[in-house]
Amino acid sequence: MGNYLSNRRKALGLTQKQIAELVDVSEATVSRWESGEIANMRRDRIAAYAKALKTTPSFIMSGDEPQAATPAPVVLTAPQSILLAAFNQLNEEGQQKAQDYVDDLVYTGRYKKCAAPGVAAKEA
Repeated sequence: MGNYLSNRRKALGLTQKQIAELVDVSEATVSRWESGEIANMRRDRIAAYAKALKTTPSFIMSGDEPQAATPAPVVLTAPQSILLAAFNQLNEEGQQKAQDYVDDLVYTGRYKKCAAPGVAAKEA
């Protein structure tokens, strides 16, 4: 353990005493965890320590931060690209009016989706 626990605590602006209170152990125990003097922790302490450090139990045990999942790229249809390009040319007021108009189209129920993406069919 060691430095990564201490570094994480300090990055959060917390003292060993504050961590000790959050995990329900003595300040000396936190010091010994951070120094590596105590290498094993009870599971409930690992979970509480992770919560106190706003991280995962895996980080407490290994120092490895979890990797965030990379979202899949958004692929726009040609009509969506055209609308987005036009929207981006508008000033803030124009963008708000465009959003209001789209909200009206979507939420009034006057139009509904059809099978083809990017094409709206007027409700009868």
